[in-house]
Amino acid sequence: MVVIIRETRNSVLGAALFLLASILFQFIPFLLSIQVVYAELSGPDTANEPLQSQNTIEATPANQNAQVKPQANIQCSELKQNLDKASKELQRLKQNLSDMEQENTRLKKELEKRPVEEMQTPALNKTLDTMKKELEGLQTQLTSIQNKNENPRDNNGIRWFMAGGGIFLIGMLTGFVFGRMKRKRPSLI
Repeated sequence: MVVIIRETRNSVLGAALFLLASILFQFIPFLLSIQVVYAELSGPDTANEPLQSQNTIEATPANQNAQVKPQANIQCSELKQNLDKASKELQRLKQNLSDMEQENTRLKKELEKRPVEEMQTPALNKTLDTMKKELEGLQTQLTSIQNKNENPRDNNGIRWFMAGGGIFLIGMLTGFVFGRMKRKRPSLI
């Protein structure tokens, strides 16, 4: 029972970890792209850029911001869409995780409610069946032996009764015969 619970718990935890890892790997590129967009929107770092001439049109910050803003807006909107998708996916995965946890607790309760016979392995059930058959066979042997033992007791009782009755009859006959013989003899006195 403990092994089944552990396997169920491990499979649920494994699925949850897999879902969290997939979410994490989806957020890493998203976070990097947000960082790039933020760097582009904050403007060029003047300390790290080489000096450019002020006569060129590209060097002016207004022109750079003008070029960067449409691209930044497009990337920002894409990132917002990606963020929305990722947050929806995260909510869906959290819901799936909570559903799995509820299912896990329901299965644990159901497993605890099951009777012991259902939890036994097929080998134990097979052994139990063979033992039941042996017990039935031994019980039938016991009843037949008891019947055999009771029959001789009854026969012995009947035999003894008949023997006693026979001895009584023989005694009566002998007494009757010897009693008549005694009367027929004359007495000598």
